[in-house]
Amino acid sequence: MEMKHNIDFRDYFAPSFDKLQTFVDDGLVSIESNKIIVHGLGRLVIRNIAMAFDAYIDQMMKEKPIFSKTV
Repeated sequence: MEMKHNIDFRDYFAPSFDKLQTFVDDGLVSIESNKIIVHGLGRLVIRNIAMAFDAYIDQMMKEKPIFSKTV
């Protein structure tokens, strides 16, 4: 991905990694140098974890929250 898009993944997605920290602290996710691992109970909240990488969700939720609430 880095080579294809000419980015540094960790720098480009730094805000997303900040959002993932809660899941890391709760033991639901671990972050390694080349992968993000979702553990056991983290699968139950995978939608919330994936939302950390949605570049548009914060703005969309401010304008018109149309999504169902997550756990």
